[in-house]
Amino acid sequence: MNLREDVLGCNECDLRTAGGCTAPVAWSGPDKADVMFFGEKPAPNEDKHGVPWSGYAGKELDNYIWQQRWSRDMVRVDNVVRCHPPDNRDATASEIKACTKWTMLSIAQCNPKVIVPMGGPAVQVFMGNVNVDDVHGIPVKWGNHWVFPMYNPAYGMRQTREMHAIQRDFLHLKMFMEGNWWPPTDNYPDPVYKLARDKDLDEIAYQIKWHKGTSTDTENTPDGKIWCASFCYTPGEAWVVWPQQIPYLAETALNDPNVTITMHQAVHDLDFFEQVGVRIDPSRLLDTMIMAYLLGEPQGLKEGCRRHCGMQMKNYTDMVNPYQAEMSYEFFRQGRDWTYPSLQMVSME
Repeated sequence: MNLREDVLGCNECDLRTAGGCTAPVAWSGPDKADVMFFGEKPAPNEDKHGVPWSGYAGKELDNYIWQQRWSRDMVRVDNVVRCHPPDNRDATASEIKACTKWTMLSIAQCNPKVIVPMGGPAVQVFMGNVNVDDVHGIPVKWGNHWVFPMYNPAYGMRQTREMHAIQRDFLHLKMFMEGNWWPPTDNYPDPVYKLARDKDLDEIAYQIKWHKGTSTDTENTPDGKIWCASFCYTPGEAWVVWPQQIPYLAETALNDPNVTITMHQAVHDLDFFEQVGVRIDPSRLLDTMIMAYLLGEPQGLKEGCRRHCGMQMKNYTDMVNPYQAEMSYEFFRQGRDWTYPSLQMVSME
């Protein structure tokens, strides 16, 4: 079996028979390589010359490869669709599926240690329906190989802010190949949330001042009313504090000039604090969303936590639901002299 000849002779989808492509474009590079790159489809000039990643995007790929002291003859470069679609449109899901057998056979022949899909269509072949913003630069195990998803290098040509992310991902790829880098792992997969009662506030204030800082997040009800705030001064646990308790914390800790307060999207959290009569000194405020912007990184909290802390954050409702009943009873208890009714877990299955 000659895989290259089989690929070049393929006519199993409409792109080849009626799409107007010159011919399928096979891989470039050695038959065996430790690193195998996949893009989406051949560009027009690549369709003409029969060499993948040889146009403008290919020059960008070469640049990132050369920065790692690699060369194109050390790596294998392919696409998940090997025929050029008409008018340079995106490949359809059915066209990608039709070409999947060549993708799998190419991987089997090359037997790379790491597969590097570049751009959404290629990444989704290996990782399903994911957003590249969320997963780029984070290797995952895929059978006997590793998959190291990345942006398409051409994306950096259109969105220059992402060039930094692409450069960093290529550097991490090389370090990963050499065993000198590993993505962070979540050291606190089961965080503890504690409901603060009035008797707990002095201890919370003491710890905030002793640690000289706290991170905080605020939550509103669906109709926009303030609901609660959480304070974390040590990894893996946080206190959930009611709005009426926050002025006391401000007086005893948050207004201390030695305390730094970290927020994500502070414009939202500061409005919450102002509604309970607390003003945070901006000189002692750190906003991780602004930090992400300055670093050229995606500004979402979930993406940042995954990338820098290895955390797989749950949706807010998934995280809060186990505590919902307790928090509701606590809310009413503080307003009335209630005693806790007995709670019984009921299966919803």
